[in-house]
Amino acid sequence: SRPFLAAAMYKVGLAQGILVVRSKLGPKSEDGIVPPEHEIIFRVLEHEGVLGESVVRLDWECVSTRDEAEALATFLRTEPWARVAVVTTNYHTRRARRVFRHELGNLQDQVCFVGVPTESFSEDNWWKSRDGFLVYLNELFKSAYYWARY
Repeated sequence: SRPFLAAAMYKVGLAQGILVVRSKLGPKSEDGIVPPEHEIIFRVLEHEGVLGESVVRLDWECVSTRDEAEALATFLRTEPWARVAVVTTNYHTRRARRVFRHELGNLQDQVCFVGVPTESFSEDNWWKSRDGFLVYLNELFKSAYYWARY
């Protein structure tokens, strides 16, 4: 759902472009079973009418939220005029904001966060589904790790 919201923000003029990081290939992508996440994002953006030159590919291989924050910090250092909306899932927004602010330092004022709801569960009913429970539990553990580490 994140690339769909990013495309919608672009189409209504809330964004002048869309940044996409290169995701590290997982085993299924390495074997050609599924395309890498960044390729899926490019396809969604193209399908939604976002023009190729409006998509900025950040050539930084990312496997974590911290990697994405580092990639954005590198971009913002080269583009100090830029203002960026980080589009993430709603359950991930708090941890993402903390990690990005830590990595961005004085650049954090150039960034805001937009939480996209998930389709199958929300903050009001996540415990009622297996997927929601596992996602929120995983986020809780990751948040504890990031709080302790950073």
